[in-house]
Amino acid sequence: MVTTKKAVEGLILKNDVHTLIIEGKNIEKEIIEKIIEVKTNPNKLRKFKENIETLLKVHYDWDIILKTLEKKYKEVILNNY
Repeated sequence: MVTTKKAVEGLILKNDVHTLIIEGKNIEKEIIEKIIEVKTNPNKLRKFKENIETLLKVHYDWDIILKTLEKKYKEVILNNY
């Protein structure tokens, strides 16, 4: 995955862990360089995939989100009654 700094604002993606983030002024040139970097390094692409899958399971899994939300609701209800 290759993206810009602006595109990942508000997300918890880290450069060279989950994706390659372009930060320079010559975006077109950097995109090409980063795509070539990923295309010529299948291990890096595989590692990105593994890291993204872990990130999604830990932070964006609906079961985890719902359990956390349920716990918070219970805390609010119990503290108000």
